Amino acid sequence: YQVTEERTIGLSMNALRKVSRRIHLGDGMEMELNGGTMDFTLRSSIERQFQCMLLEAQEEVLPTINVEYPVFIEMDVSIFKEGVRDAAIVANSVLFEVNPDEMVISAEGDTERARIRIFKDSESVKKFVVTKSCSSKFNLGYLVSFLHSSYVSDRVHIYMGDKNLPLRIDFPVEDMRLTFYLAPMEL
Repeated sequence: YQVTEERTIGLSMNALRKVSRRIHLGDGMEMELNGGTMDFTLRSSIERQFQCMLLEAQEEVLPTINVEYPVFIEMDVSIFKEGVRDAAIVANSVLFEVNPDEMVISAEGDTERARIRIFKDSESVKKFVVTKSCSSKFNLGYLVSFLHSSYVSDRVHIYMGDKNLPLRIDFPVEDMRLTFYLAPMEL
């Protein structure tokens, strides 16, 4: 990528989400500031162009969240995505339970239940560090929306603690990462 100067811009997350849903594996993407718009060009065997109006940006430095998480898991994003999507067909919330041997993703609706077990020695799991067993419940709507951004990486980093710590999900990309935080729900 090529950057000529550092700038702060405002862009609607909804607009960015709509464009990101149109990106396919193997597409090349070019982003260019053009006056009051951000122009996206997606290239594969065809070329697709999208233009999003810029919003007035407030330059606000967000505080860094420094939390020691007792759980760190790195896995193939496809496995995590499938587990969350499986849970989403039966309920609006999901329970993550992690012990030194596995991560369990479970959801319970009025008439259905889902339980997905991801074992630490699975070839899809790259790192599995658990200093303390933990369980927390999260809103599936937000998790599913976070996963719309998972196309940027083939891996996901999951940081978790007990019910008083937010879930942190990172999608690593070269020297950067896309990070989401989600507050837990009451168990």
